[in-house]
Order: sequence, then C-alpha cells, then structure tokens
Amino acid sequence: MAFFCASHARPVSLLLCPADVALGVAGVAALIKRAERMLLGEGKRPVASGMGPAAPAATNGLVLDLRSAVSTLWGAHMDAIKAACAPHVPTGRVDEMDVLAWLTADALDHPLLHADDTNLAGKRVDTHATRVKSKLKEMDAAARKAVGKAKTAAGRKPELLPKVAAAEASGEKARAAYLEKPYDPQLPAPRRGTKRPEACRREAALTEVRVRARKAVARVNVAFAELQQARVRCDRVMNEDGSTWSAADLGRAAAVNAAEDAARVEFDEAYAAVQQAGAEEQDAMAALAELADESDGEEAWAWDPCGSAFEMFLELQHMTCAVAMAAAGHAHCAHCAHLMVRHAESLTTDPPPGVAPPRRSLDNSEAFDRFLSAWQRSRVLDDTTISAQAWAAAEDAAPLCAECGSCCELCRTAGTLTAAGEAAAEEAAAAAGEADAIAWSMCRAEARAAKKSRCSDAPVCGRGASS
Repeated sequence: MAFFCASHARPVSLLLCPADVALGVAGVAALIKRAERMLLGEGKRPVASGMGPAAPAATNGLVLDLRSAVSTLWGAHMDAIKAACAPHVPTGRVDEMDVLAWLTADALDHPLLHADDTNLAGKRVDTHATRVKSKLKEMDAAARKAVGKAKTAAGRKPELLPKVAAAEASGEKARAAYLEKPYDPQLPAPRRGTKRPEACRREAALTEVRVRARKAVARVNVAFAELQQARVRCDRVMNEDGSTWSAADLGRAAAVNAAEDAARVEFDEAYAAVQQAGAEEQDAMAALAELADESDGEEAWAWDPCGSAFEMFLELQHMTCAVAMAAAGHAHCAHCAHLMVRHAESLTTDPPPGVAPPRRSLDNSEAFDRFLSAWQRSRVLDDTTISAQAWAAAEDAAPLCAECGSCCELCRTAGTLTAAGEAAAEEAAAAAGEADAIAWSMCRAEARAAKKSRCSDAPVCGRGASS
C-alpha cells in the first residue's frame, strides 16, 4: 500500500493541490538511507544504523514518513532484504511489517527489536499510519469546503475577503497540529539474553534426534521379533534326527542357521542405533538446558501435551471474544477488551463461591429451569465461564488499567466498555443475583425435604411415639 510523503507543515495551496509538489521528501530519503544501513550489506542483518534518533519523539507525521520510506525500500529491494536478513532470524522469514518495526525502533533510538516481536509491532504502526492518512483526507476535505464557503461569501460581499485567508490558515494550522500530535508505537522492551535463535536451533535438533530415536526403537523391536522367530525355526531343525538327513536337509539346516545369524546381526545393529540415539538425545537435552542456564533467567518454552493445547484454545477464545465485543460496540478497543477478558477469566472461580449449584430433580424442575436461565444470562460472554462478579472486578482492577493505559486515549478516559457494554454487564450482574437467590431457595427447600423425610422414616418421632 503506497503512502504519500508527509511533512510537518505544508502550505494550503499545496494542501488543495496535492499533485503539484510534495514536501517531506528529504525526511523520507534520510529514513531510506537509514534502513539500507540496517538491512543491506555484508554480515549479520539487521543491525542498528548508529545514526542516532531521527526525531525526539514519535508523531503522526513521522509515522507517515516511516511508512512511505518502507514502502519505497521494500518495493525496490525486497529480494535483497530477504536474502540478507532471513538467515539470521529464528523463523527464516522476513516481510514488510518486520522492516517497518525495525526502522521505527531505530528512528526512535530504541534497541534493535527481536525478530519474534517485529511483525506485531510493524502491523501496529502500519494500522496507525492508515488511520492517520484517512484522518488527513477528512481534514483536507473539510479545509477545502471551508475555503470554498469563504470564497463564495467573499464573492457576494468583498468585505468578507479576509475570511478566505483565515480559513486557509485555520486548515493549515489544524493539519500541522495533527501531524505533530505524539504517537506511542508501543515498541516492546528489549529481550533479555541474545540466544533465542540458538535455542530454537537446539530445540529443533532435539526434536530431530527424538524422531530418529523413535525410529530406532521401532527397528529394534522388529529385529528382535525376527530374531525370536529365527531361533524357533533353528531349534525346530536342530531337534530333528540328523542321522537320516539328505543333502537337501543339510542345506535347509545351514540356511536356517544363516538366517538366525543374520537376524542376530540386524538386532545388534538396531540395538546399537538405539543406544546411540539415546546418547544423542541426552546430549541435545543437556545442550538446551545449558543454554537456558546462560539466558539470564529466560525460560525456554516447551510444548506440554497435557496443558499447552488447552492454553492455546483458551487464548484464541479470549481473542475471539475481544474482537466480537469491539465489533458489537460493547468495547472501545479490542486490545483493551482482550486484556479485560483474560483478567476476568483469571478471577472467575468454578464453581463460584457461595451457594453450591443445585441439581435437577422431579420436584424442582421448574425452579431449576429458572435458575439455569438466570445463570446463562449472568455469563457476560457466551461460551465462556466468566462470571458477572469477576467481570465487574476486572473492569475496576488497577493492574488492568495499568496494562492498557498506553493502548488508546479513549479507554484511558472513558474506560474499556462502552455504554452498551456497561449495560450488558449490569444486566449480567442482576441475572447473577437472581440465580443466587433461586439457588438459595432451592437449597433450603431441599434441606427441608430431607429433614421431613428423615422424620417420617424414623421409628419414634415426637409426640406420636408408640409405647
């Protein structure tokens, strides 16, 4: 996607006629030169340019210049950048968003980003650049409309001619102020340690060794079974009476012995392969553990067959809920909504404290249906276990506000939820109270019924006792 070159101040004549001359090219050219020093050349890439900060702080104008520079550079040197940088990143892949993140961090004198963080950071900057471009188009249209109205009024009344210049100056001032507006790219902090690519390679080597070990074990099992069968055939032949053997029988016995010897050799080789694979696996595990010890406390993540799949499913469910909330107008920002969903999920206890969930029976089916309906309405999000109490606590939680404090200005001032989202949360809280009340009444009714049943089944009970 091509972006026009942005500067921090542009005359209204150029604003109204953008096809004439575009300023800010010098800034874009300097950023392209900076990116070339980072991404192209001999040796390991990318590297810091060493040119110092391109601006004291990030602004909307700088974001547009960065996006324009990356678009130009990527279109001209895409293959060269991939060839220079891809071998030195863990995934072996580099795209335009990675380049945008690297250049943004270097232009702000931020340490070189790790390859695991660049794609998300680049997409965030690219999204903001698109938003800024759209806003500038709206401002340009509004400025043209204001100038047009002023010119029309001045044509009817010449004494209003100064308002034309005032409208032009107002449009120019508003545009310059918007381009100078600060922007937080939310660049991730530098990663501790520099051995993550090596850790990825060693984990891959360990996986390969384990695959060979499994194949070796399968091979030794087959070889052992064949050896056992060869021994049985050999024992059967050896137990025969050899005094009446013919030449054919002697040949058959020799073939059986040779087959047993061959099976023994195959088993010995397979067993040796298993031992070698086991030793290689131990060495690979020791190398990976040694690397983890040298990484300044950074733990290497490992796949857990029992828990990792569920964690991935839960995280995807949280993301889906957050995006759905933003799309439905219940949250101002999907990112802040995602943080709230995760925090609310962590605060939810299952079963919730207080009354134990009632059970359906023949006597309480109607009450249980009312309880189940209220309980379902108390879930703030469908298909989740988030309770209304946990949702309210997450909305007011200080750690959540600290996490999303730099995300968007609207969430800092108005909160994560919109008016519709707050109304839905209040309805869920009311439904939760209704569900608790029904559960209490059902539990009390069950307790009274149990007490009455015990009294009726007892042989002696109260004044009705028999002598």
